[in-house]
Amino acid sequence: MQFGLDEHGRRIKPFKNGRSTCPLCNNILVAHCGDINAWHWQHYKAVDCDSWKEPETAWHRNWKKKWAEAEREVIIQKDGKKHIADIQNKNGIVIEFQNSPISMSTINVRETFYGKMFWVINAKNFVDHLNIWSLVTKELKELEIGHNKSMARDGYFYRTEMEEFGKKIDGLKRKINSSKDQLRNAKSHMESFRKTPSEVSAVAALAINKWNEIKSVYEITNYYSVYGITDYFKQDRLQKQKQRILVSELEVVEKSILQINGAASYRTADNEFKLMDYAELVKLKPVASIAIPKHAQHSMFPVFNAIRSFEQLGSYQHKQAQYLFAMDAKSVLDRLDRERNDILIKMEANLVGVPDYFNLVTEKVKAYYDHNYQLTKKHVDGWQRQIDNYIAELDELDNEMINFQKREEIVRDSMQEESGKELERNRLNAMKRWKGLYGFRWKNERKSWSETGCPVFFDIGEEYLFQRVTPNTLKKVSISTFLNKYNPPGLANINA
Repeated sequence: MQFGLDEHGRRIKPFKNGRSTCPLCNNILVAHCGDINAWHWQHYKAVDCDSWKEPETAWHRNWKKKWAEAEREVIIQKDGKKHIADIQNKNGIVIEFQNSPISMSTINVRETFYGKMFWVINAKNFVDHLNIWSLVTKELKELEIGHNKSMARDGYFYRTEMEEFGKKIDGLKRKINSSKDQLRNAKSHMESFRKTPSEVSAVAALAINKWNEIKSVYEITNYYSVYGITDYFKQDRLQKQKQRILVSELEVVEKSILQINGAASYRTADNEFKLMDYAELVKLKPVASIAIPKHAQHSMFPVFNAIRSFEQLGSYQHKQAQYLFAMDAKSVLDRLDRERNDILIKMEANLVGVPDYFNLVTEKVKAYYDHNYQLTKKHVDGWQRQIDNYIAELDELDNEMINFQKREEIVRDSMQEESGKELERNRLNAMKRWKGLYGFRWKNERKSWSETGCPVFFDIGEEYLFQRVTPNTLKKVSISTFLNKYNPPGLANINA
């Protein structure tokens, strides 16, 4: 207790060896004036004259010193009860400084008794359990996040459109590259059909030279049909085949003539015969011939059997070993000579009207290459037109993208400027609305201070207090502002 009453009822401070009277219970107070603790009054005997009082600490005394002595430890009497208020200022407001825990029921009783009052709580002991954040900072962060999200949403449309442009451009580039590959292949194919006259002639000559190598219909179809010269091949092959047959026939006839002329002669009284083997004689089919017995061939008198027909000659087949044979050569040579002339006439006739197959084939080959060159050139031209269309489409798309970028840049700049202004307005409003306000979470919260009927201020040992304005909100109040409001200058000696 800082004040006692002297014999005249005036408030006095402790002094060495002093005595005074308790202003509340009128019992004797003894002054404690040591070198360590602050000087104070204490009951001579242990007396609980005010159950609401708690042991006074340096924290209590430091706060009380900020008010005038007349406003400290003021006795409040109401309904026949008296209690000592820590402070009651000139405006009649009671200020209670509470250091120790207190129950909700006690708080309610005191608030009912004092009426117009508030609490200052020593929160230094549990400040580590208070998680406090600036609502201004929180609101500004949320506004910034919202602003950034809004910008991101606006940017999302831009990015999405640009991605679509990118996809379309990439797609066109792929089409252009693919078409260029096709164009190169088409040009290569086209150039394969570009032949000089000498190259065409070489192909024609190769085709004609290959005619004699062809053996099957399959080869004919697959080699000659491409040039359209199959009929030429068949005609030429048929003509040459006839010519080969006639040549073979002529060779047989001339061989027979040579054989007859080279055979040994056998003279009779009437005629000259040519000695021939039976097999050769049968082949020549003579009109007249003779069969000379081998045992009589050295006789001085020729002995022979006259054979007057080819049918008679056949009767000697089984006894040809016993005879030599000779024939009348003149009629056979006449017949062979006629056959040879006939063959020569046929051979000459077979060569008449034979077309110039080299020129015909050359024309066909040239037509083939010319046709395919023009056909593949159409493909080349088609691919080139396709590439030109893609390039034009790509240029148009590039221009469209550039124009879109320019428009969006103007819109985004405008939106960013307006959004920035709106953000600044919201920031200013937030700073005004939440100025000095803080959110908080209280670990192991003292529930008794959550539902008080009077204002509560928390002293955390800084140059400011936190006033609890809602269950989850604190208001930062500087101690100077607090004292100017509840202990205005001139009303108290704050350095007393």
